[in-house]
Amino acid sequence: MARSVAAMVKGYRDFDADLPLAGIILNRVSERHAQLLRESLRAAVDVPVLGYLPAEPAVAIPERHLGLVPAQEATALTERMDRLARLIETTVDLERVARIARGAPALPDVPPPWRAAPARSPAVRLGIAKDRAFHFYYQDNLDLLSASGAELVEFSPLDDPRLPDALDALYLGGGFPELFASQLARNEPLRRHIKEAVAGGLPTYAECGGLMYLAQRLVGLDGRSHPMAGVLPGTIHMTPRLQSFGYATLISRRPTILAGAQERIKGHEFHYSRWDHPVSTREAAYTVRRRNDPRRLEGFVRGPLLASYIHVHFLTNVRWAQGFIASARRWRQRHHRRGGG
Repeated sequence: MARSVAAMVKGYRDFDADLPLAGIILNRVSERHAQLLRESLRAAVDVPVLGYLPAEPAVAIPERHLGLVPAQEATALTERMDRLARLIETTVDLERVARIARGAPALPDVPPPWRAAPARSPAVRLGIAKDRAFHFYYQDNLDLLSASGAELVEFSPLDDPRLPDALDALYLGGGFPELFASQLARNEPLRRHIKEAVAGGLPTYAECGGLMYLAQRLVGLDGRSHPMAGVLPGTIHMTPRLQSFGYATLISRRPTILAGAQERIKGHEFHYSRWDHPVSTREAAYTVRRRNDPRRLEGFVRGPLLASYIHVHFLTNVRWAQGFIASARRWRQRHHRRGGG
């Protein structure tokens, strides 16, 4: 890096002429190495070095098979951030960073797409699984659902014995159910309540971790089998290797609680587990298109239940979020609910 750093910085600077590169901060280098890099850059490219950060394990955020350990689980996170702040104060020219920031042009005001989708009254009550085991949601999805007429009601599959009262739909997002499989299995009252609610027709949408939780059982890498909600057929098996990863375009194969047939949306998948229930043309939710990949079937649809390994991003087709709210509103109307619960 003592010489190639100049080529790297010059490449970033010249790659996009509309993006001014005001300075760089060197990462995970010693003071001596930082000085060598400064000299190399000074001789080859006119981009100031604003400082450096040493390689310091004490400020690293721990990782696991799906990436960084979430903030909900990370221990001593505040202490790590405080230590990182002290490092930056010592090795980075913060006054110069602030001057650069103050001189930057204003960002354009980009209105959120949901301004075109005003909330309707009365709001529907949308149950959101939210705890240490389930916490991966695109915030855009939640914002759009709220703006489209949903009251987001959080509950914990780990700790709550029942679903919240008077729900009109259920959204089970991603997370790490495999790390909390024993505790999820012990909460048998909630598992039973969710199974009863789905069997009763409550519109239910599950992504990745949510799909895993709705299966009959979850088998960990240690071979231990844990009962789950029992809504979906088959068992989830954790695997030591990544099973699927990447962005995709989804085309709905049939009407669901989110969309009509042949509607498109974009999503992402990343999981170290496999579902032993074969995907069939009769039950599959989507045809998936990925770059350089053949089409494949994905997901599961049965009545008002939709489950898939893929996380969709509702801002790539806001009609899907509106479709979810419409399904919840139809459920509410059929059950003659009025008001907020």
